[in-house]
Formats: sequence, C-alpha cells, structure tokens
Amino acid sequence: FFKSQAQTHIAHALEMLFELNRPVTLTGAFELLSDRELLADLESKKSEPMALGSLAIQRLVTPFPKGHPLYVPSHEELIADVAAVKVESLKAFHARFYGVQNAQLASVGDFDPAALTAQLTKRFGDFTAKEAFARIPQPHQPVAAKVDVSPTPDKANAFLGAVVTFPLKETDADYPAMVLADYMLGGGFLNGRIPLRLREKEGLSYGAGTQLRTHPIDDSAALIGYAIYAPSNDGKVETGYREELARAVTQGFTADELKVARPGLLQEREQEFADDGHLAMELSQQLYLGRTMTYEAQLDEKLKALQLPEIGAALKKYVDPAKLAVFKAGDFK
Repeated sequence: FFKSQAQTHIAHALEMLFELNRPVTLTGAFELLSDRELLADLESKKSEPMALGSLAIQRLVTPFPKGHPLYVPSHEELIADVAAVKVESLKAFHARFYGVQNAQLASVGDFDPAALTAQLTKRFGDFTAKEAFARIPQPHQPVAAKVDVSPTPDKANAFLGAVVTFPLKETDADYPAMVLADYMLGGGFLNGRIPLRLREKEGLSYGAGTQLRTHPIDDSAALIGYAIYAPSNDGKVETGYREELARAVTQGFTADELKVARPGLLQEREQEFADDGHLAMELSQQLYLGRTMTYEAQLDEKLKALQLPEIGAALKKYVDPAKLAVFKAGDFK
C-alpha cells in the first residue's frame, strides 16, 4: 500500500515499488543501513516510559509464546535479533514468504483502472511466494489481573497502560454497543469519562483515553486504557482510572453522554471514509474479508439505533474491572 501525492504519479510509484522489492535492492539497503543507529534507537527505548508502555500493552493483548509468528519480543530480545541479522537471512525470508498470489489491492482517486491493472500484471504477475498463504488464528486469551512496574530513572513523565481482554469479534451483535461504550469511556478523547476525570477535572494527566481493539474474524478483543502523567500523580491516576471504569460498568452512561458521543462518533467515521488513504485501506481489507461497504453502512445504522440499556449491558457483560492488567513505567521514587 502506498499513497501517491498525485494520481499522475501512480505509474512511477508502482515502478519504484517494483524496484524496491527486488532482492538486489535488499542487499543495497542492508549495506546502507547503520546498525549502530538502529541499535542506539532500540537501546534508548528501553528507558522511555511510553515505549515501554506500548510494548507492554502489545505483549498483554497478544500473549503468544516465543517461537510463535505473533510473539512480541522484549526490547532486549529485539536488540539481540537485530544485531544478529544477516542479509542472507533477509533474502531467504523474502524469497520464501513474499508474493502477491493472495494479495488484495484497492486504489482510490482519478486514475485509469485498465492501465493500472496492466502495469500491476506486467510487474507483479509472476511474483509468487514459495510458501502458501495460511491465516494465523488469534483466539481470545485471558489476561490475569496484575500490576507490573518498570522503573525509568530521571524521566519526567510516567505512563500507565491498562488492559482487559474478552471474547468478541467485529461481526458479533454486541460489537456496535462496545464501540459506543469505548467512545464514551475515552475513545472520544476529551469528552470521554476517563480523560474528563484525569485530565480536565483533576489535572492529573497530560493525556488519557481508551481504545477498543477487536479482530474481524477471531474473538480476540481488548479494552485498552492509557495515561501520561507526572510520576508524583501515580496513585491518583491509577485510582481515578479504576474508579471511572468500575462506575461505567456498574452504572452505565447518561443520556447527556450519549447525546454528545453518538454524533461525534458518526462524524468521525464519515470523515475517515472521506479520506482516500483510509478508504483504500478499508476497501482492501473488505476484499480479504469478503465484505462490501454495506457492512459499514449497517454498522452506522446500528450505532444510530443503540439505546443506553444496550450499551451498559454490553460493557458489563464483557469488561470486568477486577481482571484489569496494569503496567506502569516511570521514576516513582
């Protein structure tokens, strides 16, 4: 996938993509790459609260064992892997797994479909991988309630990540309700319960929010929360997050919150689909899933029809505050 600055450049962009994908280019790129710069960047992330928090969240929501294709390595493991990689292994991986026999392409804009198809066929028609494609399942995996703390001495900011996982996929009946519930909790940024409490009302956090992470096929879902704050506010930030999540689960939301959230969410979705890049990515995924834009239109209608009891019931059904896994990074001394 690429985004051309002008549709008149699409043919040149495809030629560049073809050239970059040749094995000889891998050798040249590897020789130009400074291992020391890459390793220095990875080393710096070992002590950055946000980098540590982002990695911890990834490891929580995809807790696959080492050796699994979806395993998330630690910074230390990644540094060791990068230091050991050789150009021969890159070429072997490229030859084994890279190909377009199972690819999907979507292009949005003012272009000639016939010319684009002809160019793609000419350049990539025989570009096939040795390995046949097989989708890797990502079933729901429970995450145990815990609190992990990673010290980052002398860092001004701290990071809190909170995760609770549950079985839900995008085609389930409760999915639209969970989308709205997340938006009212913190997915809608400043208007959400958690950013309002931690950032606007109490001034404890520089930024806070939530994100609903789901899978289109498998029942692996997670509600992810985060906050960036001064280490001295650590206890109050964690308490505030836990209290707002528990209050939403036990009491639901108000009519005023829904009145603000629903049109905001629908407007965001409309703006996303007005962006060529987002639309192309969405269309490409729909080709893979066997969907059309009808799915998105139906989701909009469901979001418009949802009432407070349905939203509250879905949140209570899937999210148990007692199962929250929390990760914190900062200079808490």
